[in-house]
Amino acid sequence: MKMASECTLVELHPFHHYHHLFTMEYTACDDEDHGAGASVDSIQSVEATRRVLVRSIKDPIHDYIPVHTLLSKFIDTRHFQRLRDVKQLGTSSYVWPGATHTRFEHSLGVAYLSRVLASQLQRNQPELNITDRDVDCVEIAGLCHDLGHGPWSHVWDGMFIPRVFPEKEWRHEQGSEMMLDSLISDYGIPITEKDQSFIKALIAGDPSKCSAEEKRFLFDIVANKRNGLDVDKFDYILRDTYMIGEPIRIDSNRIVNSARVIEDQICYDIKDANQLYEICATRFKLHKMIYNHKAAKAIEYMIIDALLAAEPYLRVAERVFDPEKFIFLNDSILNHIECSIGPELARSRAIVRRIRDRELYKMVDFKSIEWPFRALFRENVTSKRIVQEVQRMAASDPLPDDFPELKEEDVIVDLSTMHHGMKEENPLKYVKFYSKRNPSACRNAEKGDYSTLQPDCFAEVLLRIYTKKPEYWGRVQAGYRQILDRMSVEETTAVDAITPPATEPPSTPPARTSSFSLDPGASAGPRTLTKRFSNNNFTTVDPSYSVPKSPTRGSFLLSSRLSFPETLFIRVLMSSNLTIDYGAIFGIHSVAAAVIFIIIYAPLAIYYIWRVATRFNYVFIFLTVFCVVRVAAFAIRAAIAGSDTAGTKLGLVIADQILFGMGFSGLLFSTYSLQNDRERIAGLHYKHPLFIVLTNRRFYHLIIVAAIVLVITGTNMITSSDSDTRNLGNTLRTAGTWILFGVAALQALRSAAFVHYDATNERGLQAKEEATTFGDKHAAWLLILISAFLLWRMIYSVITIRQSPHEATYYPLSALPEFLCVCVYAVPGLVLSRRELKEKDMELERSGGY
Repeated sequence: MKMASECTLVELHPFHHYHHLFTMEYTACDDEDHGAGASVDSIQSVEATRRVLVRSIKDPIHDYIPVHTLLSKFIDTRHFQRLRDVKQLGTSSYVWPGATHTRFEHSLGVAYLSRVLASQLQRNQPELNITDRDVDCVEIAGLCHDLGHGPWSHVWDGMFIPRVFPEKEWRHEQGSEMMLDSLISDYGIPITEKDQSFIKALIAGDPSKCSAEEKRFLFDIVANKRNGLDVDKFDYILRDTYMIGEPIRIDSNRIVNSARVIEDQICYDIKDANQLYEICATRFKLHKMIYNHKAAKAIEYMIIDALLAAEPYLRVAERVFDPEKFIFLNDSILNHIECSIGPELARSRAIVRRIRDRELYKMVDFKSIEWPFRALFRENVTSKRIVQEVQRMAASDPLPDDFPELKEEDVIVDLSTMHHGMKEENPLKYVKFYSKRNPSACRNAEKGDYSTLQPDCFAEVLLRIYTKKPEYWGRVQAGYRQILDRMSVEETTAVDAITPPATEPPSTPPARTSSFSLDPGASAGPRTLTKRFSNNNFTTVDPSYSVPKSPTRGSFLLSSRLSFPETLFIRVLMSSNLTIDYGAIFGIHSVAAAVIFIIIYAPLAIYYIWRVATRFNYVFIFLTVFCVVRVAAFAIRAAIAGSDTAGTKLGLVIADQILFGMGFSGLLFSTYSLQNDRERIAGLHYKHPLFIVLTNRRFYHLIIVAAIVLVITGTNMITSSDSDTRNLGNTLRTAGTWILFGVAALQALRSAAFVHYDATNERGLQAKEEATTFGDKHAAWLLILISAFLLWRMIYSVITIRQSPHEATYYPLSALPEFLCVCVYAVPGLVLSRRELKEKDMELERSGGY
């Protein structure tokens, strides 16, 4: 038994069977033993140990994958180990939970198949002069071909990078070359520059990137640009279908053994043509059913939005140009965003939260498009045109008041190309076959050589329309279909005059209807036909249709049991723009209502300024401040409702809320001051200690200021993405509102007591008889009317404290009672000047009222 630090080196045995290609015994070598000396290894030592195995890796697809000395030096690096954290199928695991396999194991599988195929050609066709060095380079190319894949695989280089760097063309193959160069340099991998260039050329599938001496047919193994049949495809078809739970049987052993090099390209036995055709068809099926699943695609777009929102702060896209930073670029970006607490990533966190809560972008319609019409659809079906159609329809069918604004970025038009591997052409058109009767000659297979059941075109485009705002489900679908109805294309086709049979056999399926129309009795010959595109009847909904409620969560998002902070945060999550319309979230929609209140408050502000100048009283000062603040607050509200950008500024919305809170404190101070003045000149004095404390001017002011501070602070905190902060903000806001309600209730009790005193006290009756103005004569009843308006306003605030703001109730039940309250103060004689109050005080003192 050897010690653990030792390594047994075992030579490779000849091939016997594909599944047990390497019949051997070996022991694993410690990382320290074969890794520590990487920097001093020589190319000569690699040659000496080229056919030595150091360990094997158990794989669910290929069983044991043997790892030889040189390959292990590439595997045991940060660059390759990074692939453990990059999912092979991106977002597909959200639909198929088992599809969590990564680029790491896929790359191992491709490396294995690369060596198997190259070794088989080396063994069976010695005349090709395939060297051990060639086999190693092909194997390393298979291992490293995906080094450049970013987070979520093709989501990164196919969707995110083009949005961030539209002027640059960056693909993961470029990243693989960059990372390979960095890996070889950092770890001192002992290979020549010629080998390094050869490996990179094999990854790119481009012979022009390396020496012309390299064998052209070797480029058909890892990245076959000739016909798309390569070991990369063999592995991912086997692995992906196995991991989602629907394994597809591909006899890769037979295909590998069938491969021969003829005319400097890899050819196959004609008996395997059907199986190769099935591989191409399977590729199409996987793209159709797995890789482009509607939910997985929606999550892809949500991840892109989250990354785009975070990019100005994280700058993750720039890491693709720096190998040292690229090493740490993987799927964990989402977790990094999710656990952040800074406000700059609040938008990204909200989108990630929507993914976790399964509140996905909604697919409202889809259609499979024939390949020749793909350009027509790309040109006509755009997000901008769909939004324009929705707006046009809204002119005759107005949107509900609580609907958020629909913008171009709220609609996604996804056009996914799906094909058999060579776009619209049959991939087998570019594959050459041989027969066992003449294994040295090759030719292309004809249609009848393997199957006649083939489509006219081997590609199509899947069109999907998504909305980020589920309220617009039906309207976005209707907008898209308006565009579809106006689309048509003219085609000139030779039409044969065919007389249909009188009856069809019962077993014949119903004839397919065509969108081409011909005149009855038209003669045969060329005809110009107008093709129109039909709707998908299976997805049709009413234009007013909105997102259905979740069967497990019911009306959670709209439940009146949710507090406003919870509803606010959920609506932020449901928002899909890169900017959030906080104005809409806070219920600010109507410009007209805000302008009306500006118009009616402006004259009142001027009136009370005049009253301060002519009949000075602190009540008039408080009322002036209230009216001016209300004009400013409603002006901000009008700007938020009327501007596309103002509502996205959280600071502006918070300022609006602060001004409304501060303004109401002025109204409470006015009422308190007027109540004190009237009680004093009427000779009413409270003797109970509790009433003395509650009516103390400093205590009263302190209570109001504290309540307003609580409301303002709480309102500010409920916009946080942190749940603890939102809960605290909700508590503070609720506490402040209840304190203000208590103050309004106390004021109503004081006013009621004053009415009773004024009606029963001898001095009060005498004062009424001496009064010369309506306000002075009925001051007690006017005060209780003012208190009733204040209480009315606060009852509404208490009832709706846990609900989202809604203008339909806010203006009549909150803004209107405040305005009526201010109007009552304008009654002549109700508010006395300071000079008149002093005269009343002196008169009361002379009569012994004090």
